[in-house]
Amino acid sequence: MAVVGAGLLGSATAWALGAHGVPALLLEQFGLGHDRGSSHGATRIFRLSHPDPGYVRMAVLAGAAWARLAADAGEELVVTTGGLDAGPAAEDCASALAECGVGHSWLAADQVGDAFPGIAVRPGERMLFQADSGVCLAGRSVAALQRLARRDGVQVREQTPVLAIEPHGDHVVLHTAAGEIRARVAVVTAGAWTQGVLASAVAQVPRLAPTLQQVRYFAPRGGSGRWPTLIEWQIGRAS
Repeated sequence: MAVVGAGLLGSATAWALGAHGVPALLLEQFGLGHDRGSSHGATRIFRLSHPDPGYVRMAVLAGAAWARLAADAGEELVVTTGGLDAGPAAEDCASALAECGVGHSWLAADQVGDAFPGIAVRPGERMLFQADSGVCLAGRSVAALQRLARRDGVQVREQTPVLAIEPHGDHVVLHTAAGEIRARVAVVTAGAWTQGVLASAVAQVPRLAPTLQQVRYFAPRGGSGRWPTLIEWQIGRAS
């Protein structure tokens, strides 16, 4: 099996295939850990709180999978900080968490200030608190997935762009600058490049509109205490 794209999704797929003894090859067009995709950088938010119960259930399952990955890697990959939700959709998040049996609580303005001095709260405002939220260490996690995949027999090739994929009966042919690769199945996790990779493989190529999102990190002021994740929802489902 061939996996195209070694970001988070591709590397996780390779790890899962290797763990189940499936012969696999992971291909990356750039260097591993490059900064052109969506998987690089220091952190990403991990949270159970979401307005949709379906997402809450998936996040609970994902939390268990993150724990298994960290145990397999022997290093910390998710830092639990607790998380706050503010704004209209926080009510929807509370309802979804309650439906799924996930613990949560409401904090009044003074309670938020006591627990998290760095967060300014409007008078009379309350925020939803969920203790299991935190941050996943993004770049470290992707590197761990690739290391474990290699350990379990997956070949990892960087600087190997896939130019096209062609189906041939019971297998596919991946065209690369270094030659052809034959595989029974190709899993494409190429992000913004998926449209080009699949142009020869499917009748209707998915139309994607990649966007650039700037991530910024700020050092906290002295005395601001510990920091949770914080999502401010502008609207709720009823709006």
